[in-house]
Amino acid sequence: MRRIAAKLHAPGWSRPVGRALGRWGASGIGLAAVLVAATIVQACPAAQSVLEFDRGGIAAGQWWRLASCNLVHFGWLNFAANAGAFAALCWVARCRRLNVMPLVLPSAVLVGAAVYLWADGITTYRGLSGVSYALLAMLVLHAAMRAGKPAAAAWVGFLALAAARSAFEAATGRSLLPTSLPAGAGLAPVSHLAGLATGAAAALACRILARAAGIKAIRASGECVRSGGAGVGR
Repeated sequence: MRRIAAKLHAPGWSRPVGRALGRWGASGIGLAAVLVAATIVQACPAAQSVLEFDRGGIAAGQWWRLASCNLVHFGWLNFAANAGAFAALCWVARCRRLNVMPLVLPSAVLVGAAVYLWADGITTYRGLSGVSYALLAMLVLHAAMRAGKPAAAAWVGFLALAAARSAFEAATGRSLLPTSLPAGAGLAPVSHLAGLATGAAAALACRILARAAGIKAIRASGECVRSGGAGVGR
């Protein structure tokens, strides 16, 4: 046992683990945990009935379903499509050094709340797509804020097109694109609209906070310069 413990604590083992943790950090581990949890739930039908969006259950006080429904899916094909999109967006966020983990839980809750409040006809809801739309909106606006005017306009136009498509689907009940849903399961565009709104609000809030922090830093540096100049004059 001592030999095994020594091998585990040897540099050959600790360095790759340390590099992985440093590369992904707490945010990356949290995002991976979301995918692992969704995979486990998909493999456990008993858990799906407890975690899915059930309008009657939520009305009875089972509020956790507003968030946990995002981990449940209608079959493995629906799971693969949603989990793949979520993972791809998380990878893009990592490449852009953008921490999107704090957005996951609030967007999950708001997506479930939107379905409950504004989609009375939906009694059962499952899927991670609403959260993925929140990540998409945040990534698109983040790119737009860092790009020049022509590119920024293109990014904003892309986001507006996605919102228009979801609004059309919500108004007509028709899907403009193929879905991974099985027969008998309908689309819930209100979840996509809620995700887009949440991600856009988060991106704008981050922008405002970053500007406020920059102004504060500039003012602080100016005060340091003035105080330093006064000291030299004396």
